[in-house]
Amino acid sequence: IENGGGYAEELISVRIPVEVPPDHFAMAFYYDEANGTLEGIPSVVRDADSVTLVTRHFSKLLVSIVRNTVLDDLVRKGIDSGFRPGGDDWQFVNRGSYIASAGHCAGQSLTALWYYCERPDGADPLLWDLYDNNGAKPATPGSCEDDSLGYRLASRVQVELGDSWMSFANQFMGGLAGANDEATFRAFAYAMLLTGEPQLVYIYATAGGGHAMIIYRVDAKGLHIADPNYP
Repeated sequence: IENGGGYAEELISVRIPVEVPPDHFAMAFYYDEANGTLEGIPSVVRDADSVTLVTRHFSKLLVSIVRNTVLDDLVRKGIDSGFRPGGDDWQFVNRGSYIASAGHCAGQSLTALWYYCERPDGADPLLWDLYDNNGAKPATPGSCEDDSLGYRLASRVQVELGDSWMSFANQFMGGLAGANDEATFRAFAYAMLLTGEPQLVYIYATAGGGHAMIIYRVDAKGLHIADPNYP
């Protein structure tokens, strides 16, 4: 599917015809041909003969189907991305900033995810405390106040998302909330299984307000969360 390679100004719903046998789970993924990687696409509707996804852009994509019992067995054993709180997330607490007064949970979570998945400093360095005191010596692991560059990055990303991506995310994820908890749980598990990567999650309060966090493992206990409010 092509739309010129750009991002649409509105959300686009796409119904993909696919035969989904009983007791099976279907999910769409973007495929990055250059890197050979997948990215899960949350679906708004799944039925026996289609999967409907919502997106703002298109590329090569596929629909993968798994038997529920197979996926459930894997969940019981544990599906793990390798991401760990206290190692792969930021060491500072999300308290917001002058430009992101309501907090920068999405900016903090997304930049930690980007660092983990893209490995800009190589395969081994952990993000936690890597930019403590903005990389200067002596290190001050007990103080977050001098980690201003990392804090600024998270806050700046939050602001950049605010008027565009976040508004679409709010529309999209607000429509998903509470629709099918079992399918949502399986989507996190299957996305992590096929991509090997941690996943972004949003939670919302019915009275208003939301929060972004990172899911790094799925098992019989549930979703394991790295929370920027409690790093």
